[in-house]
Order: sequence, then C-alpha cells, then structure tokens
Amino acid sequence: MANPTTNYGFVLPTPTDLVTDLPADFDVALQGVDTQMLTNANAAIAKTIVDAKGDIIAATSADAVSRLSVGANDTVLTADSTTATGLKWESPAGAYFAGNLTTVSTATLTQTIGTGIYTAFASAPVSVTVGANVTELLTDTPRSINITAAGTSMVVAAPVAGVTWTQRTLPTSTNWYSVTFGASTFVAVASGPSTIAATSADGITWTQRTLPTSANWYSVTFGASTFVAVALGSTIAATSADGITWTQRTLPTSTNWRAVTFGASTFVAVAESSTIAATSADGITWTQRTLPVSADWISVTFGASTFVAVAYSSTIAATSAAGVLPIAFSIDAPSTTNF
Repeated sequence: MANPTTNYGFVLPTPTDLVTDLPADFDVALQGVDTQMLTNANAAIAKTIVDAKGDIIAATSADAVSRLSVGANDTVLTADSTTATGLKWESPAGAYFAGNLTTVSTATLTQTIGTGIYTAFASAPVSVTVGANVTELLTDTPRSINITAAGTSMVVAAPVAGVTWTQRTLPTSTNWYSVTFGASTFVAVASGPSTIAATSADGITWTQRTLPTSANWYSVTFGASTFVAVALGSTIAATSADGITWTQRTLPTSTNWRAVTFGASTFVAVAESSTIAATSADGITWTQRTLPVSADWISVTFGASTFVAVAYSSTIAATSAAGVLPIAFSIDAPSTTNF
C-alpha cells in the first residue's frame, strides 16, 4: 500500500508499515512539516510591522508591503499614486458634519437634522447656514454648531474660494499688469516696456518667459486655444498656444490698447482716450471697430452673451452683443468714479 500524502505533500506511514519502518517514515513526514512551516513563516506578514491602533498594511509593489500610519482624527483615506503605498490621509473635500455625516463637494445641499452639537469640518472654507438666521463661515479649523431645535434645516454650500490668500513669488520684480488662465496654465504679462511674461501650472511656482518684443504689455486673455496680449501705445499684440512661445501680431492702429477679452468666438480689445476697439477671430487678423463715445476705455469682459466695457473717471460703459456695435449707457452710480 502506498504511503498517503497530505495537502502539503507530507508523506505519512501506512497501517501495513513494519514497526522498523516507522522511525524513517516519521522522520520523512516531520521534515516535510518543518520545511512547510518555515516556508509559511517566511511568507507571513509579521505583526511587528504595525505599532499603533489604526495602522494599515498596504502594498508598495508586487509581493511587497509597508505600514501606513493611522491618519489624524477626521481625515479620510484617499488614493494617491505619488505615495509609496498609493494611499494617503487627508481632510475630506467640501464639508461634513460629525454625528450626522453630510459631504458636499460641488453643489449646495440641504439636510434636516436633529438636536445636538455638530462639528463641521472643511478642507477649504465653506459657507454654512443653519436655520433661517444663523450663518457660519467654516475654515480648516473645525467649528461646532449647536442645533437646539429638532428638524432644523441646514444648508451646506460648496467651498468658497478667495477667502484665504497666500503670498507667492513671481520670477522677477517688474510692472506686472495682467494675468489670465487657459490651457491649464496661468500667464502673466508686464509693462515697462519689457519682454517679460511668466507662466505657472498652479499659480505658486512661476517660470519667466519672453514676449516677442519690448512693449508696455497691459492685458492678456485666453480663448480659442490661444493666449492673446496687447500693448499700450502701439499696434503690437502677441499670440501663444502655451504661454511660452509667442508670435508678434499687428493691431489695426497704433493707440493705447488697455484691455483684451474673449467671448462668442471673438477676441475684443479696447483703447483709452478714443472710440477705438478691435475684434479678431484668432488673435492674428484684427478689424478696427468704433465704440459709441470717446472715453478712457480701461477694461472689457464677456458674459451673458454680451461684451461690456467700462471707462476710467466717468459714468460711461458700453455693451455689445457681438463685439461689433457697442451701445452706450450710463452706469447707475451716484457720481463719477475711477474704475
């Protein structure tokens, strides 16, 4: 009769083995057990890898693990391919309330809650309204809100940008005049005259760039996959697909071009001390247009299917549905002011 084997391949004695064969049979079997136990021990994850409550064992690569320390209170575990474990602890996006979890990231949400003290957390400042008359502005520091009436309606708004500011450093000290964003890039231009521009992917780290000619660059915008900058006291404009490589362009007349914007598939530029404007579909070929009155046109923007320009030291503004035929009107203001 053949010797039986186990799941791990241990060879065991049979009922018909002679007594003299048993020591050899057990020696073979126990050596197999010892070998398998050593293999299992080497493959096991030692419990000493963790040293605190909440620690997590996470893979760092194929057949390799590491310890991820427990996160701080009220943080959440998030995937992050830049870390060794592919995981990290961070504050939750938007806002939530401990005890009655509510998470908000991009929209406004209303939730009815009971009585009690709710601690609000936010990864960025958010606006929170509790009931009809109580408003809280949350920062990164947790705040407690005492709900004294059951069924209070709590409105949590999406994160409020522009509340907290941090100083950053541009690549050189100069007369920075205008900044815009497009193609995942911030672009700033400087007056001087100069050839100085700068780009940044995040608004924090900046790289100096070179405009095609020295000029008083007063305004830059983005549209139609193109950055467009205009210069004061000249016919000079410039275009760029990435904010790095620029090409000089020609505006229809030499004047004090102060501002440029984009909307409705059209670039629009306006000039001060004149009735002069200009339009372009691509930032390359420009056509001169006429504003309704001579004024120090200092800024132009686009929204609600309308271009709007305003003039310095006046009550004058102008609108255009297509950037071609502006209509003059007076701003509803108590007096002339400097825009």
